[in-house]
Amino acid sequence: SGESKNGFIYIFQIDKELQRYETLCKSEGITFRDFFPQLVVSMEALSKNPASYIRKNTAFNGNINNVFAPNILIIVPETRSDSTVAKYILPNAEFVASRIGGKIITDTQALKLKPNKNPLIVYGCQKQNLWLAKYLTKMRFQILPDRIIAKDTYLGMDLRIITAEPNPLNRKLGMVVYTAQTPEAMKGINSIFHGPQEYVVSDSSGQVLGEGFYPEE
Repeated sequence: SGESKNGFIYIFQIDKELQRYETLCKSEGITFRDFFPQLVVSMEALSKNPASYIRKNTAFNGNINNVFAPNILIIVPETRSDSTVAKYILPNAEFVASRIGGKIITDTQALKLKPNKNPLIVYGCQKQNLWLAKYLTKMRFQILPDRIIAKDTYLGMDLRIITAEPNPLNRKLGMVVYTAQTPEAMKGINSIFHGPQEYVVSDSSGQVLGEGFYPEE
């Protein structure tokens, strides 16, 4: 709820416990006097690590469409880092910038700027995009030479993924990552239908292998 995201962390837990009480009252005839000690135990457990609860409940938790906003920054690799950047990656970023008005910056610029006030779009592969490489372990998917792991594991060597993640520098804001096992697999990645999901995995021919939502933490 909005209250819990503003730091009133007990509200959601109390509501959840009261719903459990109503169920137990109907099924077992338990009184609130009998249930109250269980409520206290629940509150005490939450009080032991409130910072973790707040971090979890204030983090961006939306689909790909929820990330897009007028002040979005688009992070791409330096063109000089690899000849494939201009061929397979920049056209995707330039197309999106022309459609939504986002500002394109390079990975080295992003590392200096530390963009924590903007939603982000990140294009490129780990070996080319230095910003992506730095924060990849904080994301909910894994990209390996022979597979991509999101909610499920997808096998292949020409795979790509579009995924919504929290901005690692400000987890209240969202980020969309467009990445692949190889630069060549990035070609035309925008053409894959995406938006209402948290992630979409496809191969370089455009076949969607899987899509959906990550498990709740």
